[in-house]
Amino acid sequence: MDFNEFDIHSWTLQTADVNDESKYVCEDSFAVTVAPSTGLKVPAICGQNAGQHMYVELGTDASATATLKFTFAATTAMRKYEVKVTQYRCDSPVRPPEGCLQYHTGIEGRFTTFNWEGQDGHLQNQEYKICVRQEMGFCCAKYSICEDTVFEISSLVAMPDPADGTIADVAATGTSCTSDYVLIQGSSATGATTLPTSKYCGGVFSDFSGGFADVSITDCTGPFEVGILTDAALDDAAGAVMDPAKGACFEYVQTPC
Repeated sequence: MDFNEFDIHSWTLQTADVNDESKYVCEDSFAVTVAPSTGLKVPAICGQNAGQHMYVELGTDASATATLKFTFAATTAMRKYEVKVTQYRCDSPVRPPEGCLQYHTGIEGRFTTFNWEGQDGHLQNQEYKICVRQEMGFCCAKYSICEDTVFEISSLVAMPDPADGTIADVAATGTSCTSDYVLIQGSSATGATTLPTSKYCGGVFSDFSGGFADVSITDCTGPFEVGILTDAALDDAAGAVMDPAKGACFEYVQTPC
């Protein structure tokens, strides 16, 4: 599914009661269900997602179907969407590996979390993989934050910048990333696998926990996969309501062997 146009309501903050943590949920939503089930998760999305895409496995059953469902809130507002649907044969050479919700080819490219263009927060309850096809003669994939953008995943951690003492967002990695995070198995700034990092979150993209500057992260283990995982909560570590993190925009380039 290629989303040529996709602009629906994004999230709204909801509180069930004073003793429950505040959560944000998609006011409108787009969901895909497959019958019979393949067991693969397809997250519901909302907001602005023009230019994004999804691959959904149907399996080999001749009666298999995919149902695309938009659900709109009662509020009156402009919505627009145009979805191009293409089916691929099971033996197609351009079919992505099973479990890849998004699939990119070529030695360089760009991808973002859903609702990145909306700039009002990445979406909740996401669990999917963005895959990059490893091209012939290339052994590593290097991921960098898109120019003039910020990395915001999960509750942001702030510390005094030693350069001038101002409070600034920092990177968090590994076990510090428990609710929302980006998952790149066996990766590091150098690409070495001796001390690899898998989980990245916070307000800076770096394999140095507490780092103030974004760095490029390299994965030389293959297959090239970037996992996006978020929960339902919209709060910081102390439970205080906060603005949702924006998400991330990545540029990747493959490096020769």
